[in-house]
Amino acid sequence: MKKIFIIIFCFVLCIGYAQKLKNKDGIISVEKLNYIKISEDKVTNDNYIISNLDNKELFYLKKRFFSDSSTVQYFNGVKSGGSVYFYEILSSNLEKVYFEVGLKPSMGGGWRFIEYAIKSLYNGEAINSDGTLNIEKLDILEKKVGFEFSTKEKKLKE
Repeated sequence: MKKIFIIIFCFVLCIGYAQKLKNKDGIISVEKLNYIKISEDKVTNDNYIISNLDNKELFYLKKRFFSDSSTVQYFNGVKSGGSVYFYEILSSNLEKVYFEVGLKPSMGGGWRFIEYAIKSLYNGEAINSDGTLNIEKLDILEKKVGFEFSTKEKKLKE
């Protein structure tokens, strides 16, 4: 009985401390505080522009993918997978890729990719409270998150 109580208590603590990210009309709020704006790029599909609350562009999320035969799975004879999708987080002028984010196929896609990217920026404190970039924190975040997907893509092409 004591073990069940401890497990339930830990579960409640985890739920209580999970970050709540909301997207309402393109304004992303974290823990009910407005953080940044996100808008879909009207020129390309599935790419996004991240701006501060004053509409100054900060980042560009560029969707990329490559084929990887090791990700193919079969369920009841039906082929699934084979493509690895990820987002590059680029500077707003598209000159520098800061880092990449992606999720395992079992974790879903779409908003989940973007949510993971925003949580990385928020937890890494890459955007100051005044909406400007914190370059030092962004450099640290770049080293922590890295370039797992493009590195794997290059190895597959060799």
